[in-house]
Amino acid sequence: MTSLGTLSSDNGTVTYLGTDQDIFGDTYNNLIIGGSTGTKMLGGNVFVNSDFTVNVGVTTAVGANTLTITDSTDINGTIIISTGTLDVDGAFDATNGFMTFTGDGNLTLASTVTSLGTLSSNNGTVTYDGTDQSVLGDWYYNLVIGGSSGTKTLDGNVNVYRGGRLTVNTGVTCAVGTSLLTVSGSIDISGNITRSTCTIDAVTYSSGNFDGTDGVIFFIGDGKLNLHPTFTSTGDASIT
Repeated sequence: MTSLGTLSSDNGTVTYLGTDQDIFGDTYNNLIIGGSTGTKMLGGNVFVNSDFTVNVGVTTAVGANTLTITDSTDINGTIIISTGTLDVDGAFDATNGFMTFTGDGNLTLASTVTSLGTLSSNNGTVTYDGTDQSVLGDWYYNLVIGGSSGTKTLDGNVNVYRGGRLTVNTGVTCAVGTSLLTVSGSIDISGNITRSTCTIDAVTYSSGNFDGTDGVIFFIGDGKLNLHPTFTSTGDASIT
């Protein structure tokens, strides 16, 4: 296949069914990474105006490209991102799937997240950049409570791996609620963190840093903030 010509971007579904294929950098309405095996590699930036699906047993290699999806994303197989970005505006579900980062890639989520599947523990950044969202209870390498406004509420216990970082953007509130937030890397709070009866456990193994410059930490109950001895602080949050 050489070209898709001028492709409709408001109707129809394109399915790649081969074993190992290149996916044309183009704008699609619905896109299915199909078949039952093999690797499909993005040959450029891809935009999907509706739904995106990866079949069981199939791998989509994003590489250094950007894959942008307007509506829902259903990952039943594997997504591999090196330094590129998977930017999802609609609902995201990777139940039984795999999200693999091989470099400083990004997964950006703006809506409801049902599952992150099996998520990489040694690379990559997951950013929640919607307005009001639930942050899935999971293990993350780098986690960004992103966007510029709204409240992101932890939906279960959240862990940030050793060597990673938790970032809370300016103007954004991270509501820990009754969950446990454990950070074994660094913490950068420019926005707000609220806690009721939860614990934030800031523990590191080597070079973690707590930077709360311009940030605010609200206690609205018997919450706890544990700063372990190996943590250093380069900025103090306002604690109320």
